Amino acid sequence: MFGKLWKYEWMAMMRKMCPVYGAVLVISLVNGLGIFSHTALPADFLEGLLALLYVVALVVLCVITVLAVIERFYDGLFKQEGYLMFTLPVKVRQIVASKACVAVLMVWVSVLAAFCSIILLDTSMVHGIAEGFRGFFVEFMEAFHASPAETAHMALFLTELMIAGILWCFMAAYHFYVAMALGHLSRNHRGGLSVLWYVVIYVAGCFVNYAVWSLVRWLPAIGELFSGVPGIHILGIGLILYHGAKLALYAFGTEYILTHRLNLE
Repeated sequence: MFGKLWKYEWMAMMRKMCPVYGAVLVISLVNGLGIFSHTALPADFLEGLLALLYVVALVVLCVITVLAVIERFYDGLFKQEGYLMFTLPVKVRQIVASKACVAVLMVWVSVLAAFCSIILLDTSMVHGIAEGFRGFFVEFMEAFHASPAETAHMALFLTELMIAGILWCFMAAYHFYVAMALGHLSRNHRGGLSVLWYVVIYVAGCFVNYAVWSLVRWLPAIGELFSGVPGIHILGIGLILYHGAKLALYAFGTEYILTHRLNLE
């Protein structure tokens, strides 16, 4: 059932985002090929206009991606679609998780579309990117043969950072979700209260971040834990646990409110 929920969310998101992806890629292709370079318009004016259109398209891509993530959660749980969704024989956790998985994946698809649009502006970048990856692999293998232990530790640390980054993406999605769930506890001004709750949670998270890093900086005994090879793994695992804890808190809050505090069925 989770797979069917995921597929449904993915198709709904793609219907919204495909036209935006197509517009960004077409504008990039027009810029890269210089299709209108032989028109009667001044070259500087035309280049500036196309560059402006491209920047606007990227901004629109970012904005619509975020709005689509929010809209899918709102329409799928708080409007008519939500009444149908909650009649399915699945837990609220699965419904929200399917939306979060699609949201995170869609953000990365948008990043990939933006990256492809940059390549279309200058196709010669493909060769440079390929050479960069090849050089990185060669240097990595040379470093591994020179110092296998340190290189393995660095590769493990990068893996830890990658896992922490994935958890951060899901945490960011659930940040929107729990804020909207809290905002809909009120009978009036639900949209405004959802925004307010988002800001409150964000500010609270900033205070927690500041407190944690201040503790590390002010207490030498804790700061020494982050020195040397073991320190990088303590940092990596710490980021995983920190983002994982925030994700669990937001997910629990969202599920609890949707299950016990809101009458959605």
